[in-house]
Amino acid sequence: TKPGAHRRVVKQRRKKSDSSQWIYPVLLSFGLIWVCGSAWIILSSSSMKPLNNIIKRRTLYRGMNKNRRMQSEGGLEKGKVQPFESPLLIFTCHRAEYLTRALNAVFENIPRTCSMGCPIVVSQDGTAPDVAKVIKQFQAKFRAEGVPLVHMQKPDQGRPKTGLRGGVNPYALIAAHFGWALERLFSSKAYPEDEFPAPQRVIILEEDLQIAPDFFQYFEATAPLLDRDPYLFAVSAFNDNGQDGAEDKGRLLRSDFFPGLGWMMNRELWVTELSSKWPKQYWDDWLREPAQRKDRHVIRPEVSRTFHFGVKGGASGNQFGDNLSSVHLNHDIIDWPSKDLSYLEEDAFDREYSKLVASAKLVHSVREATKISENIRIEYNSLHEFQAYAAKLDLMEDEKAGVPRTAYKGIVETRPNIDKGDDHFLFLTPPMHELKRTFPF
Repeated sequence: TKPGAHRRVVKQRRKKSDSSQWIYPVLLSFGLIWVCGSAWIILSSSSMKPLNNIIKRRTLYRGMNKNRRMQSEGGLEKGKVQPFESPLLIFTCHRAEYLTRALNAVFENIPRTCSMGCPIVVSQDGTAPDVAKVIKQFQAKFRAEGVPLVHMQKPDQGRPKTGLRGGVNPYALIAAHFGWALERLFSSKAYPEDEFPAPQRVIILEEDLQIAPDFFQYFEATAPLLDRDPYLFAVSAFNDNGQDGAEDKGRLLRSDFFPGLGWMMNRELWVTELSSKWPKQYWDDWLREPAQRKDRHVIRPEVSRTFHFGVKGGASGNQFGDNLSSVHLNHDIIDWPSKDLSYLEEDAFDREYSKLVASAKLVHSVREATKISENIRIEYNSLHEFQAYAAKLDLMEDEKAGVPRTAYKGIVETRPNIDKGDDHFLFLTPPMHELKRTFPF
């Protein structure tokens, strides 16, 4: 459903921001009049009212947050990402060999200009000496390339006794580590303030994730959209259904589901919303709840930019191992700077995506769908029915907070005949009368 009051307030702010674009030319005109010796015109009572209006609007303009200013035409190089303001935060604990693999991929692909992912901050939970040794080795390796790497070590302040029978709950340890590291980063305690600017956003990785060659370029291209679009919650590098049914490496989508597994959020989200109420456990499921997501969306790729290779020593015991190990990692370099991503703005995306879905042929079984070489659609009337279809299509069947993985307004897509050279879509959707409530058909 469309957000209510929250979005109306945002749109009112947008109108105010738009109305401030003419301020500077008018101020310049008044300045020239002053220099030319016509100050008496400005000081006359007939001219004071428009001047006061200009001053009031300028004050309002300066008081708006950075994200809204960047939305105005000509603001801060139209939202261009600046070096060293988008650090990469890598979480690690005790798996030194996994951290080595993750850092090797980062070393191979991080831009030496530090436009994205710098500084690298490796946050270690615990005192495992082999992990600390790996971090020290990579510090020297990155330093030789002009890329700073900072090592943070979370102090042991006691293990949360929130598990079964009073034991240690690994999900509580992870949540505590995430909250501690994010707070240090955004409060400028991860590294000296005089060395690097305050972070405006952060890219989050874990020690058992391998990144794609265009991982940093992908986030650099989507960062301005995340900053200026108030209906976006985060950008993720992962597609939960990115197995054989994922094909277009340059295609991005909006989603109601937060995937995690390599993702970016901006400073405003942490400072104004999340930091004061960070959960004691299960931080990822907590982010998926309506109270946090607030009907905002996540940008995700059709083909994943991260690959989860950790099968041992994780908190989940490799719960979704079969699904995760079959997700395809992009291995190509996509020219993201040349791509126009304006199609991801909510109105534009909804308009085009609804056309794509509505034009798909309605069928009533997976068997029938796999015999048709065109875009097709199957309707489901309940979560149980969705799960039955998803199982037959080798899609993730579970949901979080009522949202199936990768879904956008209830729609989950795949390309079931891609192995036959047919890249047409199959959409699992709610009934059309429900879609019409949320899409501009």
